[in-house]
This record gives sequence, C-alpha cells and structure tokens, in this order.
Amino acid sequence: MFTHKEAQHFLSQPRLFHQWKKLPYVRLNQYLTLSKRHHFYLETIEAIRQHYWIGMHFGWLPEAIGQVDFADFYMGKPSMRERLPGDVFFIPLDGSCFTPDIFSVNPTIPKYWDILCISRNAKFKNLDLLMQQIRKIYDLGYLYKVLLIVPSLKVESSRSHLSNIADLYYEMFTEEERERFTFLRLGSDLSVLGLSQTQLSLFYNSSKVFTLFSQVEGGSRVVSEALLCGLPLVVKDDLAGGGRDFLNSENSVQFPSFDKAYESLIEAVENYENLNQRPEKLTEFLGEEHSLEVFKDYLSKLYSSQQQQFDGSLINADRLNLRLNAHLNEGVAWKTDRFTVADIVSQDQFEAFISFLKYH
Repeated sequence: MFTHKEAQHFLSQPRLFHQWKKLPYVRLNQYLTLSKRHHFYLETIEAIRQHYWIGMHFGWLPEAIGQVDFADFYMGKPSMRERLPGDVFFIPLDGSCFTPDIFSVNPTIPKYWDILCISRNAKFKNLDLLMQQIRKIYDLGYLYKVLLIVPSLKVESSRSHLSNIADLYYEMFTEEERERFTFLRLGSDLSVLGLSQTQLSLFYNSSKVFTLFSQVEGGSRVVSEALLCGLPLVVKDDLAGGGRDFLNSENSVQFPSFDKAYESLIEAVENYENLNQRPEKLTEFLGEEHSLEVFKDYLSKLYSSQQQQFDGSLINADRLNLRLNAHLNEGVAWKTDRFTVADIVSQDQFEAFISFLKYH
C-alpha cells in the first residue's frame, strides 16, 4: 500500500516536465535529477508489481495528482470515488474505517468536557476561528468546559501553521475562563501522534460534543473515533472530502458559516443526549473488525478479476487505522524518526523499503 503523498513524490517529475519550457537553464541539472529519479521509482515499482498487488490509499485528494497508473486498486472514503482519476478497482474504505474497538462508548466515565477538539495546528484547521466562537459562547454566559488538544511538530512554519495559537489563547480568554477552557499543547519532542489511543478514548468518553473547524478533510480519523465513542459532531455544512460521509442530522449539527458556528455548538451541547444515540450501528462502517472482513471481500473480487484466488490471509493487518495512511512509524524500516509519519518521500527511504521487501 502506498499513500497519496508517496504518489505525489513518485510522480513529481511529470509535473516538472509540463513546466519545462518555463524553466531557466540553470535548473537543467535539477530536471535531469528528477527525471532519473522518476524513472527509477516507476521501473522499480513495476518490478514489485510482478509479485504484489499495489494499492493506493487516498486519505486526501491532492490537486492535480493525475493518473496513478502503477496502482492495481484505490482505497478511500465512498465519496472519494467520483473524484479519483481512471477506471481503477476501488475499495470504499480508508484508514478511518478501521477504528479499533478501544474507541467505543464507556458509560462508566462521567462527562466532564462540554466541547472537545483534537486537531493539528495547520492553518486549514481554523483553530483561530474556533477560539473566536468559544469567545462568543462565553460572552453569552454559557460556562462550557472546553478541551483543545493540539500536537506539535518539530518545525511549524508560519506560512502553513498558526504560529501564534498560544498567544491567541491568552489574549482572548481571562484567567477565570482558562479554568474552563483547557488548551493542551503537546510537546514537539513527543511522537507524531502524541497520545496513546487509550488516552484519547478517555478524552472522547468524558466529553459531550466533538468539533472540527476545517473546511476540507480527508478520511478524518478523529471523526470516526468521536462517532464510535457516542459524541455528536459539529462541523461546517459543506465540509469537503470524506469528513461528512457518515454524518447526518441524527449524529451531527452542521453550521452554515464560521461566524455562526457558536449557535451550532450550543445546540449540540444542550441536546447532546438526543444525538448519536446508537453509535454501535456505525461499527458496521467504521469499526476495525467489520471493515477488515469487507476489505478481504474486495480483495477476493480483485483476485478473481485476474483469474486468481485470494486465500484470505493478510500480514500487518493490525492497526490499519494508522498503517494505511502511514501514521504508524513504529517498527517501519524506512521511517526517519519518531516525529514524522512514515510516508516514503525520499530516495533513501525508498531504497530502505526495497531492502525490506528483499529480506522479508
């Protein structure tokens, strides 16, 4: 399985080729290097393809990725199918559909937090807009307890990340309000995930409502986790990508504009007990055990289409909620460090991956 980010890296040369006439002469060496690398990747992948099925996992749909013609099948949320190029065998599952059963309703845990958000600090996550809406909620006299959990990367550029998020938190909320609004900023020396899945499940189960403020999401893992823990979701009503695939009026409140989101948050908190009342039904679509069987059924069809028979056996099929999107780097031979995901985005990583295949 490759990720869409790896595909972008493998296919970087064709995108440069289309701009060839615009490139100054001084970039000729760069072009030749990319061209050589591109052919090395694709020739090697074709050699691998003689022995393996190759899948492409789309947790996100990159712009202008073009035809990934070295993949035998695609994986992604159901809504992703119509947006993917080519007539390639499609499996309507992504990593967020393999949520482990640690994410389930635990009625012994009392509700403490009214609103929970777990999000990276990327600008497209709109955490500054979320803070503005919490500000409005407090100004209306609702004394909600809010928990915002934000992992840190080793490097967060001001171009792509909200570098002043802590400043905003202290500027917008008084000391008394910060007793209710907890901003949990995870240290950059932790791993890329920052917290264990067990701890995350405890946070979900002790909360009433989960929210995301992004305008675009791929197959959002936190959406699946929150739903299976019984939380209603508060999101933008035109959230693009796969984030809304399993949301409806019974398990979510969707706001039409960011400046009115506070109304939807209040509605969800005040009515949370009447929302997402049967989260166990969603395990059929988002639970690890069921989705693994669905995955095997699709693989059987893929094999049959090529006059082969699938024996039903898989290796490394645990923790697919993390493996499929390369968020699991523990025990991965080509990872660079614990601070980054395990996508292959360098030739050194690719060669380490090839060596792993040769000896396993």
